[in-house]
Amino acid sequence: MLDAGAWAFMRDKSGDFFPALTPICMVAGAVLTAVSVVLFSLVWLKHRRASSRADRLP
Repeated sequence: MLDAGAWAFMRDKSGDFFPALTPICMVAGAVLTAVSVVLFSLVWLKHRRASSRADRLP
């Protein structure tokens, strides 16, 4: 959710925000998206390993 908020804030063209925030939001959006992808991958791998172990049980 935070990464989506950062990307939305970066795309805001209303002029209500300080212009220097745009690159900050780009970086924040990229970092938060990368963190989300890594966490999702770790959970997916853990779930996949657990399900493959359950298949081997008698």
